[in-house]
Amino acid sequence: MTKAIFMLYRRPNMSGDEFRDYWRNTHGPIAAKMPGLKKYVQNQALMTEEGEPPVAGIAEVYFDTVKAMQDALASRRVRRPSPICQTSPMRRRPLPLSWTRWI
Repeated sequence: MTKAIFMLYRRPNMSGDEFRDYWRNTHGPIAAKMPGLKKYVQNQALMTEEGEPPVAGIAEVYFDTVKAMQDALASRRVRRPSPICQTSPMRRRPLPLSWTRWI
């Protein structure tokens, strides 16, 4: 199983609750339709007494192979997102690909 991890940052003009609602209810269902996707996990950061954390969330996407992931990330669906996501309140920063082994 191959996994990519993305750190997500909310736009400065959005509250944490607005970001979480958008990610869960708008972006999530679109991302879940990536071709070849086996698993999609949203790790949503929660506000603490200090306020909103600098990272709004971490997304994990899982594929059977590196090639399947590369094909999905290069697909028209991902490269040309819906008009909803073109004005997305999210900014993402990818982390290195990893191979996951459950023990």
